Amino acid sequence: MRSSIALCLLGFALATPGFTQPTGETSGPLALEKLRDEAQARVEEMGAEFKSSFEEALPILTLIPVDSDSQRAASIRTELTPWASVFHADFIGGIKASAGNHVRGHLALILAKASPPKGAEGLLALFGTEGPELDLLAIRTVGAMSDPGNAAREQLAALATRTELVAETEGAILTAMASTRAPGAAAAARRRIDNPAAPPAVRACALTALSIVGTSPRDDMRLIVKELQQPDVAKPVRIAALRALSRYEEGHENRRALHDALEDIDMAIVAAALDALEVVANKDTSKRPLLKLVKSGADLGLRERAARILVRLGSVQGARHLVEPIRKHADENRRDDGAQREAARAYYRLDAFDDAYTYFERAIAHANPARRYSLRIWLGRCRAQLGQFDRAAKKLREAGYESFRTFADDPAFQVMRKHPKWSRDFEAKKKDK
Repeated sequence: MRSSIALCLLGFALATPGFTQPTGETSGPLALEKLRDEAQARVEEMGAEFKSSFEEALPILTLIPVDSDSQRAASIRTELTPWASVFHADFIGGIKASAGNHVRGHLALILAKASPPKGAEGLLALFGTEGPELDLLAIRTVGAMSDPGNAAREQLAALATRTELVAETEGAILTAMASTRAPGAAAAARRRIDNPAAPPAVRACALTALSIVGTSPRDDMRLIVKELQQPDVAKPVRIAALRALSRYEEGHENRRALHDALEDIDMAIVAAALDALEVVANKDTSKRPLLKLVKSGADLGLRERAARILVRLGSVQGARHLVEPIRKHADENRRDDGAQREAARAYYRLDAFDDAYTYFERAIAHANPARRYSLRIWLGRCRAQLGQFDRAAKKLREAGYESFRTFADDPAFQVMRKHPKWSRDFEAKKKDK
């Protein structure tokens, strides 16, 4: 293996630190042999360095659940990711050897990030060697790769033709084929959707896959809506179909389907409809079902999401309904800066930035000097969220900021940071060399 890697490195050896053109003999077999030797030596050094890092990381990753928010695990994965493109076989070997502990998931995340084609092929070669859990891990990891290579895409297409697959695995293959643009992905998805005997888990994944990779948007959208209209449609299929509609902005059929779902008594169905509307809501979207949801007894989180969509559509009625008790208290206690701030932040959370600005401004009138400093920053955030960048900059400067580097990671200024006029104000100051 090391010899083949050395030959691969030969092509860019002269551009790599540590490699120098042999003196005296500048071409011919001797120079080529010299480069091969240098490449081989460098690969051996790399191998030793990787092995040390890898062996040090595994015991730590064993102790950290892959779904935990661990900075230590994230840091280790970041450090190991560059190695996965060259030493992918070691990562796959680690996955095979780590059944039953957290290492397997961490190594899969690394391979998904590095996206080595040979690694994708190696992962798919694990299919059927242990059980459904490893099969799913291999499929989902390849499906998460930015470019697993054509050989892996062909492997996915071949797996989709198997008849002994369990439903969850078959569904994962369909979505992986779609996300990697494997040959026949759309056709494979349509076959499952057209098959009424297909298990709900498979049909749900097929709907998702078709929305990703379908080649006839209008026909595909209508097929997805048709699934929603079937009697006794399974809940997983309904949820997948509603979320799939997030990829279709045009068509009254999808809007009607999403509007109808907002009135469902099942909050998971309502949430799926909101998932789609957060992406595709436009001037043709009816505000009535959204406002009805806001005024309902549904979960507060869902009502707030509906109010935010309404704000995007130009209506703050939903936000004002939700904030009404807080707003009323603030209006009755105009000299209480705390009441004004509470109302302002409630509006801000719902993206009603004009109303938030009004109450932040009221708060400044009665706040102490120290509090006014932070309130001016909030006023700047409101202006930035409204696209009023000149006014946002003015408020930040009133708060004492000549440079805006402090807000380089503040999400309120995300769009403003990209504007040519203001981007340099958010850049970190370069250190003197």
